[in-house]
Amino acid sequence: MDETDARHDDVVALFSMLMREKSIVLTSERHVKEMKSTGNLEEFERVQSNLWKNRWCLQVQSTEFDRQLALRHNEKFKVGFGDCLHLILADTHKAIACSYDRHWHTVGKELGIKVYYPRDLLYLGN
Repeated sequence: MDETDARHDDVVALFSMLMREKSIVLTSERHVKEMKSTGNLEEFERVQSNLWKNRWCLQVQSTEFDRQLALRHNEKFKVGFGDCLHLILADTHKAIACSYDRHWHTVGKELGIKVYYPRDLLYLGN
C-alpha cells in the first residue's frame, strides 16, 4: 500500500467514525465546485448525501468578507484561494480544520488555526 492509499483509507475511516459519532461535517459551495472539476463529484456527492440524509452535513456559505480575506491570504502566502477560504470558513464556524494538504498546515500555522491530519483525528476519537 502506498502513501496515497493509506491516506485514502484514513479519510474513509475518519468519515466512518464521524458518522458513527453523529458528528457534523461542514462543506462549502466552493468544495462542491472543486470536486466537480477534479472528477470526484460523484463519490463526494454519495458521501455528502449519506451525511445529509442523517443531518450530519451542513453546507456553509462564504460571505464577501470571507472571500476578500481568502484573497488577501492567497496573495500573501502564494497558495490556492480555495485552501485559504476553507481555513477561514473552518475558523469562522468553529470547526476542526482537517487535511493532508501541506498548504493548509502552513497557512494555518501562520494564521493561528490548528489544522489536523485525518489520521490524528482518528487517534483522538479512540
